[in-house]
Amino acid sequence: GPGVGNIVLRQLILRCSMDNTLTANKRPQIILYSLERRLNVDIGGWKIVDNSGTILTLPANTILKRGHTLTITPLLSSGLEYAGDRLLLQNSSSQNIDTLSWGTDTSQFNPSIQNMNPGTKVKRLPPRTDTNTAVDWRVYQNRCRHGSDPTAPPNTDGDGDGDCYDTTETDRTTVVGMFHLLDQLSSDID
Repeated sequence: GPGVGNIVLRQLILRCSMDNTLTANKRPQIILYSLERRLNVDIGGWKIVDNSGTILTLPANTILKRGHTLTITPLLSSGLEYAGDRLLLQNSSSQNIDTLSWGTDTSQFNPSIQNMNPGTKVKRLPPRTDTNTAVDWRVYQNRCRHGSDPTAPPNTDGDGDGDCYDTTETDRTTVVGMFHLLDQLSSDID
């Protein structure tokens, strides 16, 4: 059966989205990763918490297969704050399993991850590194054409990501496909 397991936050994308405000991201993409090599892990009842409280509780009997990822895209009422916030992955007993913080929130990492803006992606590299510091994370700056402006017209390609593209790449390649690829690579909830 499923084991207790070692699960980490793998990636956070403050997606370009019409749900964004100028101060908070209401439609982030959070990716969990199982470091387990032998066991599937029951993460049912686990929570994701930010500085305003629990933002998501995983349904009972949610199984994360060994070595797989789980992509979560909650719709938040208050959103993750760009200036400073945190994510806590907690088990069903409310014990912190993995954490990260950014900007003015130094509760988990001091110094915290910096430069969180609409479209920003932070990714743990390499995925098995966990020193409980911001150095485990790489920041990729993306620019949203629509996402950070609540008065902007709807995105033109219909995929809901606000026409986000990566400004860290010299050719400014559209990263819309990256979001879809992540969804394809993520394992389904059993």
